[in-house]
Amino acid sequence: MGQHDELVIKYSDKAGRTIASQRLADVGSQSYETTYYLYDELDRLVFTISPKATEKLENSNWTFTPSIISNL
Repeated sequence: MGQHDELVIKYSDKAGRTIASQRLADVGSQSYETTYYLYDELDRLVFTISPKATEKLENSNWTFTPSIISNL
């Protein structure tokens, strides 16, 4: 459980790095807010794609526009 007893699901890669997490946004609709974590070749976190940016990317067929990039 996450903050305030929210349901949070974390996804990890083979190296044990968290690559995504989903938080139950609305119990009634079972909708999730997803955050993605991107790492470089030295295992450093370089981008966090917020739930708001994830939603915009899903709606734009995962096209990174300047507006979306500024919200990373």
